Amino acid sequence: MKEKVKQLIMSGDFKEAKVLIEKESGDFLKQIILELGFDEESIGAYSFVFHLITINETSDFHYLASELLSTALCHLPDAYSIALYHARRAIELNPKDVSLKEYLLLFHDIPEQLISKEEAKEIARDIVNIMPNSTVAQNILKNE
Repeated sequence: MKEKVKQLIMSGDFKEAKVLIEKESGDFLKQIILELGFDEESIGAYSFVFHLITINETSDFHYLASELLSTALCHLPDAYSIALYHARRAIELNPKDVSLKEYLLLFHDIPEQLISKEEAKEIARDIVNIMPNSTVAQNILKNE
């Protein structure tokens, strides 16, 4: 089943791939997308996730797009910038998910430092107010 879905995505048959994906768990989709990204270095994986976003925009799909771009496809030009867009959009759609805010801090730690020190501290303070034991947020704040 997994190979069939990968083949459908790689051939651009997103409609049929979506039908098969809907019968599986969210982890199944994530596994397929990240495998395509890492193993095939395929922008097709991102295209499929973006297709899913256009049909049903969710924070989970935006997070998946961001994760794919910031890991498997980070070598592509502007991948981190587009990943940051998706990370921010995921938070807009699900502002109570603290893990999304923690993930956003990644964009401060990368060499491109797409999030300023000031914004990272503001995000970290928000996280600590909700989840005081967040080591990610505490690490940002202790560097004040």
